[in-house]
Amino acid sequence: MTESRSVSRGSGLNTQQLEVALPISPDPRIKAIVPLDGSNQCLQFYELARVTVPAMGIGEEWSTMLDWGDPWTSWQARQHAAFQGHPSYRVDVAGAYHQSFSNLCEAVALAFEKGLLTQDEYDLWCTWVCASPLPNDVANRLTTKFMIAFLKTNLTHEPGYQNILTPGYVLKNEPYLEFFVTEKRNPNAIDDKWPGYFIYFMHQPGSEQARAEKNPKAVIGIPHMGMKR
Repeated sequence: MTESRSVSRGSGLNTQQLEVALPISPDPRIKAIVPLDGSNQCLQFYELARVTVPAMGIGEEWSTMLDWGDPWTSWQARQHAAFQGHPSYRVDVAGAYHQSFSNLCEAVALAFEKGLLTQDEYDLWCTWVCASPLPNDVANRLTTKFMIAFLKTNLTHEPGYQNILTPGYVLKNEPYLEFFVTEKRNPNAIDDKWPGYFIYFMHQPGSEQARAEKNPKAVIGIPHMGMKR
């Protein structure tokens, strides 16, 4: 989204090198995106709003992050509120952790089996990082299913998958998921009332909404094993 460039200020012995961030042109090769529990906290809201291709974010359901406090609870909703592409979907996966959207924990088990991890190291992984309430195989199946449906529909334009990409289908068939379509809103009205905030729906179905900062003042770090969930 941005690139850093070094520029000079002053002349002679007083020359200073400054790092500035400049927006880069969109890559025309990118036709759609599917962030998997994406670290959108690393980008400003206006940077996320430069995404104009079809998007579907699949990630942790917000209540899983309650113990971490704000602004983690609005982590996945933030990118969904910012993305400007159509369609734009948000898929919340109940009981999933960040690692649920990969095969990391399977790799950890294999590393222990091959003697690459000690018992204490393995236990640490199993009691925190790989201790999600939702089994990894279920999270992987759901992620794969909805990624395929989204990409087949929006990238290769194949028929037969669009019915999966609806709140009604998810409510009927997928008890671990909540599915949100592009939220209808008046950006001008929101800007007038709360220029630094966005709104999002908390549950599907339901009309309850929450409000969160577009760019939280506190720096949101990348989760690591030293953090308590």
